[in-house]
Amino acid sequence: MKRAMTILGALAVLALTALPGVAAQTTNATCLSSYSFLYNSKGQSPCLVAAYAAGACAGGQFEVSALDDSELYTGPSVATADTNICLCSSIVYSLMSACGVCQNRPWLTWNSWDTNCKTVYLTVYPKDVPEDTVIPTWAYADVAVSGAFDPNVAMAVQSSIINSIPQPSHPNKPRKRQLEPYLRRQSRRKVVEYRCHSRRSRWRRSPLRLRITHFLRPSSTNQEGKEHGGAKTSFFSASGYAWLGTEFHWSLC
Repeated sequence: MKRAMTILGALAVLALTALPGVAAQTTNATCLSSYSFLYNSKGQSPCLVAAYAAGACAGGQFEVSALDDSELYTGPSVATADTNICLCSSIVYSLMSACGVCQNRPWLTWNSWDTNCKTVYLTVYPKDVPEDTVIPTWAYADVAVSGAFDPNVAMAVQSSIINSIPQPSHPNKPRKRQLEPYLRRQSRRKVVEYRCHSRRSRWRRSPLRLRITHFLRPSSTNQEGKEHGGAKTSFFSASGYAWLGTEFHWSLC
């Protein structure tokens, strides 16, 4: 819900309040594609994350409406600041500011945002983060240092997170089809079956790796701690088959 409050120069100001009767955290704001770095790991826009973060202090009911031309989001009123302490957190301020930024709209300074807050939560979120969302790391930046939300800082933080993820060093791509050879071998006159298949890494250029998924052997006994081939194994009856130890798996594949 949008409510035009005051006019600051040529800017219409949009106040945010909890919406009675709306049992959800929602937004109709659409971010420009160039601000995708402001999205969280769940693919949620800063506007939706802001709705979740503010709604946690409002019974789960909060809507962040899209901004029209010349509008911006204001901080909480005196009454709202008393009933929704989440709005007095710099985390929510940064999320709301990012929501304005991604719509190519202006945003307030931190001092202007927290004017009506009796208690200010700087770099702190006063509630448990709702389980349906993730607050991005850049939202925890200390806005008191710069005086306002800085999208360049958010971009730098997000880039550092991406760059800290280990990159694959092998240039070859894995095979497209899954490899599942079934190898059988006689061992002490009993059939031993073990199965290998490819493990695809999350990285597209990772090398093909093999691992054992099954190692079965006919057995009719319940024994533990037997020695087999120099590796300690654990046997148990299961429809005439027994699982062998992990060490033995790797030694044969």
